Amino acid sequence: MDFIPNIRVIRSQRKTIKLMFKKYAYSKSNNHEATTYWHCRSRRNGNPACKARFSTKKLRNGRYKVYLTQPEHNHPPKKRHL
Repeated sequence: MDFIPNIRVIRSQRKTIKLMFKKYAYSKSNNHEATTYWHCRSRRNGNPACKARFSTKKLRNGRYKVYLTQPEHNHPPKKRHL
């Protein structure tokens, strides 16, 4: 994956790709052509689901564009991700 300002690409313990964006962790949700959809990781831990989402689209020049489709979180960032 190319460099995207303010977004860190990391590997989870299970070797999947996670993105860190504005101190929140996101997991890949889906792919469609050149677009990848990401959702907030906190939706998996039994608490009310966080609806925060964004997508990344690979452009022809090899760079990525970020679309904040749902930027609001219903929780603070986890301390281990800071």
